[in-house]
Amino acid sequence: MNTRYIKNSIVIFAFALVFQGHLAFAALAPAIQTDPATGISATGATLNGFFNTNGDTTGVWFDYGINTPAYGQTTTQQTKTAGTSGAFSAAISYPACTTPVTIYYRAYGINSHGAGTDSGSSFSVPCPNAITTQTNPATNITTSGATLNGFFNLNGNSQSASTIYFEYSANTQSFSQSTAPTSPSSTFGSYARTISGLSSNTLYWFRLVTINAAGLHTNGSAVSFTTGGATPPPPSTYECNDGIDNDGDGYIDYPADPGCTGATDNTEYPNPAPAPTYECSDHLDNDGDGFIDYPNDPDCTSYSDLENVYNGGGGGGYYSAPLVTTNNASNTGSSSAILNGYVDPYGANATRWFEWGNSYGNLYYSLYVSGSQSYAGNFSQSISGLSSGATYYFRACAQTSYGQNCGPTYSITTTCGP
Repeated sequence: MNTRYIKNSIVIFAFALVFQGHLAFAALAPAIQTDPATGISATGATLNGFFNTNGDTTGVWFDYGINTPAYGQTTTQQTKTAGTSGAFSAAISYPACTTPVTIYYRAYGINSHGAGTDSGSSFSVPCPNAITTQTNPATNITTSGATLNGFFNLNGNSQSASTIYFEYSANTQSFSQSTAPTSPSSTFGSYARTISGLSSNTLYWFRLVTINAAGLHTNGSAVSFTTGGATPPPPSTYECNDGIDNDGDGYIDYPADPGCTGATDNTEYPNPAPAPTYECSDHLDNDGDGFIDYPNDPDCTSYSDLENVYNGGGGGGYYSAPLVTTNNASNTGSSSAILNGYVDPYGANATRWFEWGNSYGNLYYSLYVSGSQSYAGNFSQSISGLSSGATYYFRACAQTSYGQNCGPTYSITTTCGP
């Protein structure tokens, strides 16, 4: 082997790299690395990477895409000085999702000697939860207005990105009118709005509506109320001055009828006047069967009797609170179910609802069923906005003017997955 030739070649190569006392290095395309994203939220994240300019001024940025590895979007280019290296990052934003979303991204760099990148990375975006939305019965009902009531739980959504309001309509569930949309003032709790300009003696339907950060609408159940009727003008003729024996006791009008307190008294009282503590002589339809007092109500055996809950004779029956039983839930999914119960209101009008929560001893939510029920039978109400794979407890409740009862507490476990 010609060692002299090899040595001379090395010397010539080294001399070629030295020119006028300066050592010259060959510049290369930038080295680029994609690092894990940070600060991932429902609407944005920070993309991270690392660069080495390899001796030449370099522009760096990130390519990214929503649900596509083809990217299609870029961050603003950043300029890095020749001979430097280090970490770089860029913040991106995207719409809040209602279904699972994946962000694909890669770091990218380019200088006068070429481009550099790697295979990139990806991350999943957490979608905002649906807002728990519950409509409760209206209060302060007048001939032309009412207060609409509801309950909500943002379930992690921000107050500023959430919206809440009521929808309502007359006679049908078209919900053609609404209160002004607002952002909730807290993360959960009661919500109420007073509406006016309603028609008297009219049925109205209403429901609470919420919108989360992703624009997902959740409607509470529909609840109804009826506005009051206009006060009729006083009659010009009264029972105690109309010349008629209205109560059939043989005495006509004031002052002959001892049941009349004056000529403008509109109710002739039976003679002899019984004690006003008896239901069968108090001029009230106490059992709601359309018959008032003895002898008109077949459940009354005398003026001093009690009107029974059931029409059909016998009398003497006392009113009872409703009989309530909790039944098993049905149609249980990952975020919803149907709660079921049974009530026997003994002929009275019963308001029905379900109490529920995620603790057996703390059923802190109430889910009302629209309308009332005067017959023995089942009732149910759908519930939504539940967490998947979670256990909840509930019981059926009902109330009449004669008392309130609740059934035993049952449990449901939602399914896992979407």
